[in-house]
Amino acid sequence: MQAPRWDMWVDFTRLYDGLTHSHLEDVEPAAVIEPGRHIVVGDYDADPAVAQVVDVTANGVVLLRVLPVHARLQTPMRSTVSGSADWVHDRTKEGFGPDTGG
Repeated sequence: MQAPRWDMWVDFTRLYDGLTHSHLEDVEPAAVIEPGRHIVVGDYDADPAVAQVVDVTANGVVLLRVLPVHARLQTPMRSTVSGSADWVHDRTKEGFGPDTGG
């Protein structure tokens, strides 16, 4: 199995009140998880996505707002996830999609 290409593993189906719920146990070691920060989230069965950390509860639950953008995997992102938008592509723009290489 290949190494994860995200900051936090999420189950995209754990959606309650518009937020995806995850846990600090699912964070990769180098990731910084704090409210307001944007991170790359994913699992082994879906494309990675960008999410905003909404809250981290005292018992380790992480509340995320998954955004309608695609986390581009071709560029280095592990060290710049929170500070760079180089790897983010808006899915709503014309020309984005599997047939265009986006």
